[in-house]
Amino acid sequence: MKPEVYKRNLAARAFDVARYLLFWGIPTNIGQVTSIRTLERQIRRLKASEYGELRSLGEEIGEACAREPDCVWARVARSLWPDPGAAR
Repeated sequence: MKPEVYKRNLAARAFDVARYLLFWGIPTNIGQVTSIRTLERQIRRLKASEYGELRSLGEEIGEACAREPDCVWARVARSLWPDPGAAR
């Protein structure tokens, strides 16, 4: 393995390990692929928790899901390929 490839792999693994050592309050850009039904169930469970931090997290996730996605690529796509029906 080339030294630069080894260093990249080592840094990526170190980051993954370090992420598990951080407390929950530090965002690490973890995503989740799930069905809407599962997501709704998770949000309900968080909101019903006896712990205020989890209830707050449930509220925050619910609000984030209700907003329009803040996706740079969606804005780029809309500017490149505008909706032909919108100009009418």
